[in-house]
Amino acid sequence: MSLRKPFRAIPIREGRTHRHKRAVANRRSFWSRLAKLGLAAAVLGSAIGYLTSLDETGTTRGSAILSKLNTERSSGSDNVYFRYCDEARAAGKAPIYRGEPGYRPALDADNDGIACEPYP
Repeated sequence: MSLRKPFRAIPIREGRTHRHKRAVANRRSFWSRLAKLGLAAAVLGSAIGYLTSLDETGTTRGSAILSKLNTERSSGSDNVYFRYCDEARAAGKAPIYRGEPGYRPALDADNDGIACEPYP
């Protein structure tokens, strides 16, 4: 066992050039963040302005869009759920294509857009 002291590195002071480069990089990142924030605020403000404006029927566009979405959800048979492909085959719905009610990626083994496909 050695009684030597463990090695301690002596901190090196950063040079003037490196301090300047780091300061410039920090200023640049501040202005880029500020520009991104301003762009996001402009997009959000224009979206809010559009959704709160009135359409030709006199209702706000946002409420018209929400009512269309709610009627589409409640009117269709999109609530079809098959736990396994055997259930879909028993119901006569197999194969199920991407975008059809009952399709979900867990049933599509090879990720080709066709779930519960019959194999030879």
